[in-house]
Amino acid sequence: MTGAPRGAASPPPAVRPLRRATVMVRDLERALVLYRDALGLVVWKREALAEHDTFFRLLGVAPGPGRYAILQAAGSETGMVGLFEVAGLRPAPEAPAAAPAPARAGEVALVFLADGVAELHARVARLGLPVLCPPVRFAIPGGGAALEMTFRDFDGALVNLVEMLARD
Repeated sequence: MTGAPRGAASPPPAVRPLRRATVMVRDLERALVLYRDALGLVVWKREALAEHDTFFRLLGVAPGPGRYAILQAAGSETGMVGLFEVAGLRPAPEAPAAAPAPARAGEVALVFLADGVAELHARVARLGLPVLCPPVRFAIPGGGAALEMTFRDFDGALVNLVEMLARD
């Protein structure tokens, strides 16, 4: 068994709640059609990547062209989504698996709490995005239920929408 010796104070957590997930996209404008226009996130910041040399170092690629946008639910500074355009970077980031692929080991899903999952499903379908699971009622262990759906965005990122339902 690992950890602090008995009686010793536990160290503080190393991380705090997730502030942002970042999706590497081939086309920022197309990604905004989904995340801003269809899902209703609000653009918090939008700039060219050329101003941020550290970004390229963090990804292990040479500086190059590109843009980014950071989106958030209205009035929230947690749970943000960054969309980073990587089409012109070298080496080029790997393309995602062919859609509609099932979830893969090591893959991360963007999970959003949402209202109106049925309408959001219709919006996603109009965009022609691959839906892995249309809205389905999901019983929550311990009580309650949610309406959930899962789809892939234009670049293959897995997105899950969760609408909490009133308790029966």
